[in-house]
Amino acid sequence: MEKFIFNSKTINYRSKGDGELIIFLPGNTASSIVYQPQIDFFSKYYLAVSVDYLGTGKSDRILDINENWWRFSARQVNALIKHLGYKKAIIVGSSGGSIVAMFLAADFPEKVSHLILDSFSVEFTNEVFENNVIKERSNPNDAQKQFWTYCHGNDWESIIKQDTKNIKRIVESGGYWLEEAPQKVKCPVLLLGSRKDNFIPNIEQDFKLLSSQISDCRFVLSNKGGHPLIWTNTAFFNDEVLNFLHF
Repeated sequence: MEKFIFNSKTINYRSKGDGELIIFLPGNTASSIVYQPQIDFFSKYYLAVSVDYLGTGKSDRILDINENWWRFSARQVNALIKHLGYKKAIIVGSSGGSIVAMFLAADFPEKVSHLILDSFSVEFTNEVFENNVIKERSNPNDAQKQFWTYCHGNDWESIIKQDTKNIKRIVESGGYWLEEAPQKVKCPVLLLGSRKDNFIPNIEQDFKLLSSQISDCRFVLSNKGGHPLIWTNTAFFNDEVLNFLHF
């Protein structure tokens, strides 16, 4: 893996290819290693990159932060674009990575040429938190443990605990974790998801709302796959992204 320094901490990332920059932003509890198939595929067209945010994957661990974690992660991605020597990038967010991507496009609009957001909701309700986060993480099965170990290493439990704490803060503050970001996004935006996503029961309603808030935005929903679309209906996802980017 490659690395750079942000706020005196080391951030690791992986890359492949050359040309225009495309960055894949991991979702909650994931890391760059599980986006290697996307890096491999899109490196045929771009310099494809994915990153381990601070506190995840192979990057340095940090203490709890007193700010929005997704916005803090967006600042790290902005620093990564600068480190790579690019003025802007195509940004692809998956699940919770879509929130990081949204904040990046809102806070650093000059750095994002196109925004692709996959399988996420505009609001994190208490019902979703209890049924999909607490229920899943309170008694993880062997497959979940293996996934988190693969992503983060042997200290995965502390990372999942911190992520749960970050989400709980959002839920307790009303659940709307995008803040003012959608109205500030200026680049073209593609929203992708599955109508069969069990984590986001109102995905079509959410995407219609976002499409009305973002000036240049469209969405495509698949009748196949699950959560996230990027992993559960990969061919469809790849085709839609390339079509959006005019391939």
